[in-house]
Amino acid sequence: MVFFTAAGLLPARRRQLPAVPSPPLSLDWLNLSAYGFPDSVALSELPGSKFRGRYRDLITDISTLKSLDISDVVVLITMAEFRKFHVPNLLTEYENSGLLVFHFPIEDGMVPEDVLGLVRIFY
Repeated sequence: MVFFTAAGLLPARRRQLPAVPSPPLSLDWLNLSAYGFPDSVALSELPGSKFRGRYRDLITDISTLKSLDISDVVVLITMAEFRKFHVPNLLTEYENSGLLVFHFPIEDGMVPEDVLGLVRIFY
């Protein structure tokens, strides 16, 4: 990408990330009591992601998960999405923080290739 100015051509520069802290990681708890999992499954936005004006801090987000006694994380994004959302080392960071990680990449609109593996984590 190249920008034109009155003085001539200027090379494109990467946008600097804001120094403003992101809001606390929000988790939505699913009520799976009927299936034997009361208050045990939550959904959240992607920790540490940087996309379209949202700039999450990965270390802070992982600390939030740990403070809620979350021990296992199921990650459903693809390798391309790790790059797109600027979290290429997310799985490693989870593991380094002591979280048990399950990765089942799902293409948008599809089901995971290992459906039985995904079901097994609940039993």
